[in-house]
Amino acid sequence: MQPTATFPGFPLTSRGERTLLSTSAKGEFLIYGLEKQVIIREIKPVEGRAIKTQVYNGHSYPVTAAAMSPSGCWVASGDKSGNLRVWACDNPDQILKFEGGMLGGPIIDITWSPDNQRIALSGGTTVPPFGKAIMWDSGNSTGEISGHQKKINSIAFKPTRPFRLATGGEEGIVNHYEGPPFKFKFSPHTHTNFVNTVRFSPDGTSYCSVSNDKKVVIYEGKDGSIQGEAECAKGSIYGAAWSPDGAKIVICSGDKTVRVIDKATVKEVDGSKCYTAGKDMLDMQVGVAWSAHGLLSYSLGGELTLIDPDTMNKTLTQVGHNRSIAGICWSESANVLVSGSYMSVQDSTGTGCMRAWDIKAGTATNFGGSNHSARIVGIGAMGGGAKVASVGIDNKLIFSGFDGSDGTSVALDECPKQGCLGCGTSVAAVIIGDGGKDKVVVTTNEQVTKTCTLGFEGTAAAVDSTDSIVAVGSRDGFVQLYSASMEVSHKLERHKDSVAALAFTKASERLASGCANKEIVIWDPRAGTPLFTGLSGFHNARISVLGWSLEGKLASGGVDGFLLLWDDEFKAPTKIKAAHVGEVTGLAFKANTVISSGGDAAIKVWDWK
Repeated sequence: MQPTATFPGFPLTSRGERTLLSTSAKGEFLIYGLEKQVIIREIKPVEGRAIKTQVYNGHSYPVTAAAMSPSGCWVASGDKSGNLRVWACDNPDQILKFEGGMLGGPIIDITWSPDNQRIALSGGTTVPPFGKAIMWDSGNSTGEISGHQKKINSIAFKPTRPFRLATGGEEGIVNHYEGPPFKFKFSPHTHTNFVNTVRFSPDGTSYCSVSNDKKVVIYEGKDGSIQGEAECAKGSIYGAAWSPDGAKIVICSGDKTVRVIDKATVKEVDGSKCYTAGKDMLDMQVGVAWSAHGLLSYSLGGELTLIDPDTMNKTLTQVGHNRSIAGICWSESANVLVSGSYMSVQDSTGTGCMRAWDIKAGTATNFGGSNHSARIVGIGAMGGGAKVASVGIDNKLIFSGFDGSDGTSVALDECPKQGCLGCGTSVAAVIIGDGGKDKVVVTTNEQVTKTCTLGFEGTAAAVDSTDSIVAVGSRDGFVQLYSASMEVSHKLERHKDSVAALAFTKASERLASGCANKEIVIWDPRAGTPLFTGLSGFHNARISVLGWSLEGKLASGGVDGFLLLWDDEFKAPTKIKAAHVGEVTGLAFKANTVISSGGDAAIKVWDWK
């Protein structure tokens, strides 16, 4: 089974470094890497359907560069280990044409020759080679990329004959190569700081370089002679891209601006129309492309902005996740999907981020309401979609309106545990603490009404829709049921390993529990008796999430990335292998569809009829 829509993650960013964005030949699709994935996605949603997306998962290391051939049939992608893969993007099987180790470090830029026959790439660490030029299908060398003593940050192929290559490196040097076979010709210019990007104009008559020294330099395409240079920004310039007619260059900068530079004068076309993203550090613009729909710029904070090149006004801002999604919840009344995760820039903790998704278009905006200052570890819908409850390692439980309106923030005495949030109609329960000293905090109408010491290590939580049962899973393999006032009810013992997921049906007549031993048990929570047992052998690893459709059908997701859609008798589930790369982290249901989130920072929509 294939998803009917995929909303992929967005690129990771790092302060002081360019984020590489490339486009298809016609400028309709954006191409980038995220962890071990290559993502090809439509730049702008088309009314009436979700964005088209293709994801490639062939790399064993994080993808650091990707570029589509001029024909639109192939993608060359490189990873952190220096490995290059060339694969078919016009074939659903994504046939691999070539694979080989190229550099001793990350490949950070890739360029194709206009005849689709040659690939040049750059990157490396401290040991040469820092670049290579090869035949696309065999990997045979077509010259030597020499003349650099440090990492080459960018490389570009002249799109017309005679072929030329240009490179820019960490030592500030721009090099010019002639061929094939390519040989170093000379260094036409030396910037005073890192060269971040070099790019040829579409007609091949010129190329440009941009640097941390804030300068844009224009060169003659054939012989590399300098045509002009100027300081064009107030901060480091990270990215550059040419207009389709080759008369202008768009640049993005650490000064939080996007500017259009006239090739002839090397000056801003209209300084008063410079696009300024904001004043925060996360508003630094670190990646740029000139697409068929306008200028695309990517910020350090993960916002992808589409800008009208004539007015320099933004026309669309899209966001997503670039880290594992903690969970998702759907509101039928608000017609919105909310997801929770965290955003990281050069640190492992990051700040919490929540997104509001238009699943018809496949795009998201920043969710309003009070945000978490640290990673979100749980999210759920209250009252069937009246409010969103989210919990983060900032020791806060926050209730917000699905419309993004501010709600109530509840301070927690200790750090909440991953995935240990249960949401009913007006009652929520969250497990906090560590090991045998775990506690459950119960709120009613967004106010703490009970804090109970468990006496065991809690691993999962759920609250039924009637607010009468709180279920808590244990590391020791049992499920303890309580009333909303935390009076002990039934102890459900059937699992042989840690309980990892719990979910009540909408009508609250059934409770599903899943464990690290890959087994699911269906219970009657009021009688405290099992209804279906032995549901094992379908997942290959720990069950990570459970959910019930509005019609009372069960879906389960695992650390193995499998998504299982169970039939009414729990005998023959539809198994979707590799539903996500990494674990399935969240489930939500809308009419005849199930929506899943994963450790790959993606959200997917599946038909379930």
